[in-house]
Amino acid sequence: MVSKKDLLDYLAGRRDSMVCEVADYFEISEAAAGMALLRLQRQGLVNRAVESADQAFYYSLSERGADRLEYLARCARARIDA
Repeated sequence: MVSKKDLLDYLAGRRDSMVCEVADYFEISEAAAGMALLRLQRQGLVNRAVESADQAFYYSLSERGADRLEYLARCARARIDA
């Protein structure tokens, strides 16, 4: 299972990502990647745009997603330091 932090971290390093790219990177099905990205989009953590030429959805980290990623990284560091 891919964590929220892992997905946000992946998107932070890229401008736009398609579901198939996320699925390939994490070695999960496109259906699982699509649902995970849709959940993040509904939480306002990623932006979703459609490319009219190919009708594909592209996902990118939103400002709120960047803030959440920073928070999750701080929590992870605090656990390590404890």
